[in-house]
Amino acid sequence: MADTEPTSPDKKRQEPPPIEFVKPGEVPPTAPPQDRPAAAWVTRPEDYQRPQYAQPPAPPRAAPQGTGNRARIAGILLIVAAGVSAAVFLANSLIPPSASDFANATSDPSLYALGQVCGFMVIWGQAIMVLAGVMAYQRMNWRMAMGCAFFAMLMLGGFALAYLDPIALGAAFLAIVGFVLTVTSRGEFRS
Repeated sequence: MADTEPTSPDKKRQEPPPIEFVKPGEVPPTAPPQDRPAAAWVTRPEDYQRPQYAQPPAPPRAAPQGTGNRARIAGILLIVAAGVSAAVFLANSLIPPSASDFANATSDPSLYALGQVCGFMVIWGQAIMVLAGVMAYQRMNWRMAMGCAFFAMLMLGGFALAYLDPIALGAAFLAIVGFVLTVTSRGEFRS
């Protein structure tokens, strides 16, 4: 069989000739001094490819101008105020009064229904206050954080004053302090 026959030195595999690099348009040099011809005349890759430049370094991220914590404190206060007031208004809106409380109510039932609708609107306002708190905590977009905090503070403060609920008034106070801190911490925000 062919596999069992010993290989003769004449049938030994010959190495290919060396590869020579030539620029485009350049005349290849004479044949190699050996008795075998060159395998191929190949141009260098850097001659026909675009030059590769190093990427410029990315500009450093601008750190907040101020190093204070007023924005973070404002964010925490706004989130806490939103959570407390949302819990209060959900409890007031979802727990209906008993029949005797409803019969003894001095207000008109339509006013009670209006209060329920306003309560749900205030709960939506608390979602906006959470947004303002998160943005203030992360020091993002001062104008939007201030606008959201102002809008939610007005809704919460107006409803708390209308019903004189002590817990809602405390949450409104936290919202006012958070709004003031947001306004005064303009330099700490990135944008």
